[in-house]
Amino acid sequence: MNSTTPTPEPARPELPPTVRERAEKAGRDAKLAFEVQYRAELAAYKNEAAARGTSDAHVVTWLQEDPCDDWCVGDPDHRAGTHPDDRVHIGPTLAVSLVTMEPVAVDYPSRWAPPEVTVSLERLYREKEPRIAIGAGDDTHMYATLAEAEQLASKLVEAVRAARGWTSPGSGLFDPDGRCPDVACRHCYPIAGEVSA
Repeated sequence: MNSTTPTPEPARPELPPTVRERAEKAGRDAKLAFEVQYRAELAAYKNEAAARGTSDAHVVTWLQEDPCDDWCVGDPDHRAGTHPDDRVHIGPTLAVSLVTMEPVAVDYPSRWAPPEVTVSLERLYREKEPRIAIGAGDDTHMYATLAEAEQLASKLVEAVRAARGWTSPGSGLFDPDGRCPDVACRHCYPIAGEVSA
């Protein structure tokens, strides 16, 4: 029989008492904050459950003061007990597969697929204007205002048109009013006094 002796772990340096005390206090504070949050959410859900038995069953007060937009798909957190940080209006997610990229595990290890770029509308509670959420995978997300997203879309279309030989790169300037780059176009640039169709 081979007897192997376990390799002893290297000795860890001893923490100074002040560092240990700060670490323990941070742990206690985090535990307390979590418990307070948990109790508040539990109470809100109990109140919501109790309201189901009354005429107020479907009244979600925060949605009355900040109603859903037409594009909102009714996030699962559209409940009376939803924490204010989680109150958000979300639109449907649109996805584009990037077939020239390295495949990623979708259902590891059984299925691999090209990564996807996702785009959706999102408006946080009491925000005036939605923003565009752009995602790549589970970890990378960017947010753009509507004007920024429009400018990005214009640049993407401009690059595609240039690649297909339809226009020279940089020839189409972005117009925040959505007009085409042809100043002779009477639809986009009507003569003063004219009304475009």
